[in-house]
Amino acid sequence: MHKLANILLITLFLTCLCEASLDQCKSDLIKWAEAAYSPADNKYSEMFLYSGKGINDLGLYFQCRDVDGAEYYIFEVQKSPAVVIGLCVPDTCTISDFWLLLSGNATTPLTETLMSYTSSLVYTTNPNLAESRRRLASGSDVFRRISKPSRHVYGIQDFTASAILMLVFCILLILLAIFGTATEFAVISMRSQSLLESSGESSINSEKDRQSLTSFDGVLKEKEKPKYIRILLCFSLYSNATKLFAIKDEKKKEPLDCLNFIRVVSICWVVFGHTHLYRLNNSVVLNVDKVPLQLTHFYFTTVYSGPYSVDTFFWLSGVLQGYLMTMQIAAHKKINWVMIVVHRFIRILPLYMFIILFQWSLTKYVGNGPKWYNAEDLMHSDCADYMWTYPLFINNFVLPSGVNRCLLGSWYLPNDMQFFLVSLPIMYLYVRHSRIFGWALLLIGISFSIISNASISYNEHLHVNLGHPENHQFMDDLYMKPYNRVAPYFIGLLTGFIYYSYKKKKAGEEFDSLAAAIAETVNNSRIVRFIMYGLGLFLINFFMFILYDAYDSYDSWSNSQNAAYFAFQKAAWGLALTLFFLPIFLGHMTFLRSFMQSNWWMPAAKLVFAVYLFHLVVGQIYFQSQPVSYFFSQMSVTMDAIFVAGITFLIVIPITLLVEAPMMNLEKILLHGK
Repeated sequence: MHKLANILLITLFLTCLCEASLDQCKSDLIKWAEAAYSPADNKYSEMFLYSGKGINDLGLYFQCRDVDGAEYYIFEVQKSPAVVIGLCVPDTCTISDFWLLLSGNATTPLTETLMSYTSSLVYTTNPNLAESRRRLASGSDVFRRISKPSRHVYGIQDFTASAILMLVFCILLILLAIFGTATEFAVISMRSQSLLESSGESSINSEKDRQSLTSFDGVLKEKEKPKYIRILLCFSLYSNATKLFAIKDEKKKEPLDCLNFIRVVSICWVVFGHTHLYRLNNSVVLNVDKVPLQLTHFYFTTVYSGPYSVDTFFWLSGVLQGYLMTMQIAAHKKINWVMIVVHRFIRILPLYMFIILFQWSLTKYVGNGPKWYNAEDLMHSDCADYMWTYPLFINNFVLPSGVNRCLLGSWYLPNDMQFFLVSLPIMYLYVRHSRIFGWALLLIGISFSIISNASISYNEHLHVNLGHPENHQFMDDLYMKPYNRVAPYFIGLLTGFIYYSYKKKKAGEEFDSLAAAIAETVNNSRIVRFIMYGLGLFLINFFMFILYDAYDSYDSWSNSQNAAYFAFQKAAWGLALTLFFLPIFLGHMTFLRSFMQSNWWMPAAKLVFAVYLFHLVVGQIYFQSQPVSYFFSQMSVTMDAIFVAGITFLIVIPITLLVEAPMMNLEKILLHGK
């Protein structure tokens, strides 16, 4: 569409610059421009060679920086999604010179070319894009910003106070891990020597003795050890790695171990979707004007339906909460609710805040490249002002519309925490007072969520096609609010109730007659199970792939159709997961259950929480550090997603061993005395 204009763009740009009158800068620019038409063996030819030749062509940034007398500049029309021009020009020209040169010299063809590019970006509702179009239409300023990216090797003198504190904290964690590991091996050695002396034998033959030597729990059970030693042992890399990569014996596996498989698949889907989002909004895409055509391909339905992966995590949390918390409340007459909440905070908060603080303080020193000049602004420009909302788990409510987030995707955790807190009184009433009352409250909550989604989407004219111009408030008003996302979680709670009642009935006890009746019906009827499998798969595929029709054009769906989809999609997704997986939890479809319970998934499933948080950091650094323009295609983005997922899984292993695992160990000692 814009091929001819793209080829001529550099000529138009040169015309603008050379009409101005700054002596030295203009003289050098003329020599640089002449090199475009009569190449010669000089530095100006090299500069032109390393310059971009059209819109979103970054040229060769690093090669430009090696040319004597050259400087690299980015002329930015639009920040996100990027519409820029990268030029390697004489260093006699400064940013101020370019503003003077361009002032009043913008040609109509150049402005029209840039207008056509920004108008073609129909896949985004970024409000800054509308501002860019207005600016170009007015003809006042062609470019939003002119920047000079700097290739810089950072020294300690460049680090801010927050970065230095974070580095010191990381070093402290590493030292604790080293000392903790050394201490554990010393303790094991002393225990071994003690056992040998007491038994009078030259070797340890008892399996029980071997386990006590190598078991972290066995080490901690020695009450005579000073508390500081036990605290130091919490940081042992050996013990924490042993637990991280531990697998279950086949005889000890339970049906709910299938959730490990679902976790891993869901996090891969999350990374896949976010990779597309990053590439479209944060990278300089060479074929940016062709992207809208690619987005209508059937392949992209798997990207548009990516938010269902988060609904799957909500459903998973609900299943585990419904089963485990019901079991805990039923087994104990007195429940310490404060400690339950404290445990939840300790389980989530240390790793969560570590990754947020790591990104906020240190990532600015990690990346490099022509696009890195605005990485700080894109990644966490407002982080310092709103940091306090994250440990309180209220950032899905407090942050103003349009404010940059410290960590993309962090809206999920406050929702999950809020669901957890709301579920506690419901479960207490369910276990201690009335089963029917518990079911009724959850069904009312699901119904309220359906009505809330329908009313908000209908009143605000929100569209299933997320690129629709009217979707400015979609994220803030619909997507991130807990009352709109709670349906899969509540359905997961009901699934947990059914599974717990099934286990109790199997043990000869009656707990919830309704839940037990559902489980018994599923167990006793193959037809019912096949209907559940079929209906579950139908709902999953229906709500995923009907999106293809919605993205065919902006107005392919009416306001009522959009509202109906938003109303039922979350509840239908949670119901579909329950329909398909409940029979598997109850012991059926053995061949599939064996695959999902495989030991392959266990270590990866333990890393999923860290991967969810940190893949956002890896993706931003990777995409903001691009050395050249990116050509967007299905294969290239898929390979990027595989790379980001693989690298993130590797990186979070040491983070888990240094932060998450020690905090969980410390909780047992400091709060429970174990």
